[in-house]
Amino acid sequence: LIGVRAAQFVLKQLDLEPVQVTLWSDSKCVLHWIRNHSRLQPTFTQNRVEDIRNANFSFRYIPSDCNPVDIATRGLFLSKLGNYQQWWKGPKWLAGDQCDWPLREFNFKENDEEVNVIAKALKSTIARGSLRLLDASRFSKWTKLIRTTIWILKFINSITKERILWLQSLSKKKGDFTAEDYRVAVMLLIKEAQTGGITEEEINK
Repeated sequence: LIGVRAAQFVLKQLDLEPVQVTLWSDSKCVLHWIRNHSRLQPTFTQNRVEDIRNANFSFRYIPSDCNPVDIATRGLFLSKLGNYQQWWKGPKWLAGDQCDWPLREFNFKENDEEVNVIAKALKSTIARGSLRLLDASRFSKWTKLIRTTIWILKFINSITKERILWLQSLSKKKGDFTAEDYRVAVMLLIKEAQTGGITEEEINK
């Protein structure tokens, strides 16, 4: 979002006509959120994503080793910075034809490092006593809310190395939902509605 606002500021200050703007990110997770319109993110994240989409910019993936910003985080001696062309001009392919740019598509795998970080955050959230996964008010149909909840629970179960006991009864198949899947999701939604947030210990009672 900071990059979007910076680009909008530059366009406004230079009084440029509408032009094609491409913003680059080496975060597969962020790009996945921008392209994913399923609205499964927490409300705060979803609102930030909508602000980014409303800018009507193009968003593309850049490998970390080609990202000039990474130099600032890795560190570089001042004596070398002056001759480090990637910092001043960006990667060489940026000045060439777009057909030579890195592929727009990328593989978003569940075992990616960023996904593992998210998994740890989810588990930490559960451990702190909150299992509020999504905003139920966004759903007009009860059945859609249940099925979305099942997908989220299956996702959490598949990416957490330390198994969460009460999720183990969920079916392992990605496309098929069982009666047990529905039961777990419904029970969670009912308890969340009743308590406004429920601990794992309370669920296991």
